[in-house]
Amino acid sequence: MSNARTPSKLMACWSLMLPGARFAPNLIVVSLALAATFPTSVLAQQIEFQIRSADPADDYLTWAPAPARIRQVPQSGAADKTVVLTNDAEQPVPAGRKLPLDGNVAFAKTIAPGTTATEQTLQLVLPKDGSWVDLFVAGSFPRASSADKDAIIEVHDGSATGPQIYKYATMVRIRKDHRDLTDKERSNFLTALTRFLREHKGYERFVRIHELASMGKYQNAPAYIWPDLAHRGPGFLAWHRAYLLSFERELQKIDPSVALPYWKIEQLPSVFDENFMGANAVSTAAFVEPTFAASNPLAHWAVNGGALYRFPFQRNDQQYLEKHFFSDDRLFQEVTYAKFSRTLEGNPHNLVHNWTGPWMQNCMISPSDPVFWPFHTGFDRQWAKWQWIGHHVLPDGSGESYAPNDAFDGTAAGCDVLTPFNGCDAIGHHLKDTMWPWNSAVGPGGTLKGNRPPADLSQGYIGPFPKASIAGLWPAQPANPTPGDVIDYAGINAQRLDMGFAYDDVPFGTKPQQVVAMAAPENSTSSGGQTGGGASAQVDPEAAAALAAVNDHNRPETERVAALRTLTPLPDSTVAPAAIAVLNETGRSEQLGVAAIEALSLQMMFGQSDHQAHHAIIDALHAALTDKDLAVRQSALRVLASHRDPALIDKLVASLNDPADKTFATVDAIHGLAVAGGVVKYASSIRKHIATGDNDVRAAAIVALAPDAASRPEIEAVLADRNQSEVVRSAAIRSLAAGNSAATDPLLNVVKNAQEQQNLREQAAGALAATLEARGATLGKVQLNDIANELRKVDSTKLPALDRALKATDALSGTK
Repeated sequence: MSNARTPSKLMACWSLMLPGARFAPNLIVVSLALAATFPTSVLAQQIEFQIRSADPADDYLTWAPAPARIRQVPQSGAADKTVVLTNDAEQPVPAGRKLPLDGNVAFAKTIAPGTTATEQTLQLVLPKDGSWVDLFVAGSFPRASSADKDAIIEVHDGSATGPQIYKYATMVRIRKDHRDLTDKERSNFLTALTRFLREHKGYERFVRIHELASMGKYQNAPAYIWPDLAHRGPGFLAWHRAYLLSFERELQKIDPSVALPYWKIEQLPSVFDENFMGANAVSTAAFVEPTFAASNPLAHWAVNGGALYRFPFQRNDQQYLEKHFFSDDRLFQEVTYAKFSRTLEGNPHNLVHNWTGPWMQNCMISPSDPVFWPFHTGFDRQWAKWQWIGHHVLPDGSGESYAPNDAFDGTAAGCDVLTPFNGCDAIGHHLKDTMWPWNSAVGPGGTLKGNRPPADLSQGYIGPFPKASIAGLWPAQPANPTPGDVIDYAGINAQRLDMGFAYDDVPFGTKPQQVVAMAAPENSTSSGGQTGGGASAQVDPEAAAALAAVNDHNRPETERVAALRTLTPLPDSTVAPAAIAVLNETGRSEQLGVAAIEALSLQMMFGQSDHQAHHAIIDALHAALTDKDLAVRQSALRVLASHRDPALIDKLVASLNDPADKTFATVDAIHGLAVAGGVVKYASSIRKHIATGDNDVRAAAIVALAPDAASRPEIEAVLADRNQSEVVRSAAIRSLAAGNSAATDPLLNVVKNAQEQQNLREQAAGALAATLEARGATLGKVQLNDIANELRKVDSTKLPALDRALKATDALSGTK
């Protein structure tokens, strides 16, 4: 019996599962929008074509096969008709690219399990009685779309070169390397991000979910704590795959053409560009504001009223990136799931979190920084490609597709402590465990590693993974996903649904090669059980060797610095004493001290905290705030500010109130207090710097005070005073945009004034757009109409951001 699948059988199966998704049996009239695209002679043929269903909203393809069907509408005197399906004529390849920009589709009459459509043309006979003819379509790897519905299927009469009698538009929607996005694709993605934050008010929910998943380990014993449900275990990749997909689908509700782009961390150009995720100055400061092009929708990005800061590091040094962060080639050397997942999580994941900025340095709130999304999509791509290379796509976890392959058993040894790799992986990290928050589970388990966030914190953030809006994609119904559910994201295996995403360099299925015997897993078992995968009770040999190097004072300093970066697989109680000892060494260098703090930071962020070790780390960082070396002090400041340490806040306030305290530069102290969340409570300590000090200090104070309503009149006065410096007035614009009220009048006054500097007017227009997008709904219709009328008087040809402001105003006021 043949294993090939036919569309009709598959559709029947889908109809049983999804009653609302079956193809409409009646005549479907071509929409007026589509009819306007085609000449009357084309429509006269009355060909109908459908992908998945009669609704064009589901016509989004990946490399995975999707069912389709075609027919000729029955009419008097009709005869069976031979047609050939093709793509439209090839477009030229733009300069600097390897492929045309439009997507291409492949066809198949039937497909065998684990395969996809591959034919570039397909001949079919359409019965005269109007019966549907079933087929499969898929994106033709690697021809992804760059615009919505740019993949055009043509229907030709008789042969591939015969008269074209019908067209059908679809999209091959693929996650791409961010470097390959067109300007329009990049703009669509950034616009969807900002609209989700400002208009739809859904962004902070995703930040909170990530925070709750990992914050339990930071609670003080004997208070109720829970393990990291998203990191520091084998479920790291699976949890984030589901999390990314959930977020991507929210963006696709705003713009269905959007797919998450990814970032290859070790390659240039970087995502840190003013037209993408923001550029930053390279300086000796502890923190800097990223700069965005005025036309970038991310300009004036703020979450919960706080402005975005990053670290002032060099981002575009190819040699540095290649030296410090593991590439695909290095990661794909790992042949066991346990080692691959743990290696990737340590480097590049942990290291780049620590390298980016204060929001990213704190894994709980890291999605606050929009760079989180291409950052984490890059790791999912690496998992997908590793799966493709090694055939690791089996939902039962076999063949090194996942480990441990069992369900959590709280009675196993080691489950009553948070220490990782001790013989017990936490709940949610086993193949058969449902993953929080999509399982709606809260509260304590039988042992500590079986705990989940308590109900009072989880309200509003838990619930099943939503049913896919496109029939035939995973999940068919609201789901409580397990790691096993997300392994086969492309639906390669029988009874597995495609999840609706794919990557531009990962074909469907698995790499066509002879499967070689896998090497024996290192220090773990892959047959399931509590010691499989990430919970190996034995020490990672590479980390153990690195620890020995750290403790060996006779080793060259460069070796000890490199070794400190590779200790994350070890427990906190092992890493913390070693790094603290390095920090306290007499005569140690500034570079070695910074590396020791980085190691402590990584343990704070991704360690399953041993509470005694955690407090020892905090104490060491507090001591480092007065270190002899400025770079060490700044490193400790960055870590403690990222984690909103109360003792640091007190120290920074004291520093700002005491001119004789030179521990930190005033700018660093202000930025540190802003990052640490102490602005509103201690605004008076910052506010006095609005009018005094150099312009950099004044600008830092103005931006930091964005969430403080009491400071807003003074900030508005600075903006209104044209005798103030451009640096300070620009800071006032950014502060008003990041604040929590619709401060439209001061911004509108700058936009309207043709005597103002052009760049300040453009900044003010962008800030006004961001303010209206985020808080315009709080304004009355009369006020909105007044703003719109004023904006229409301004020459928008010189202020591109003005169009966004006007569109936001019109949308809120109901003006067409």
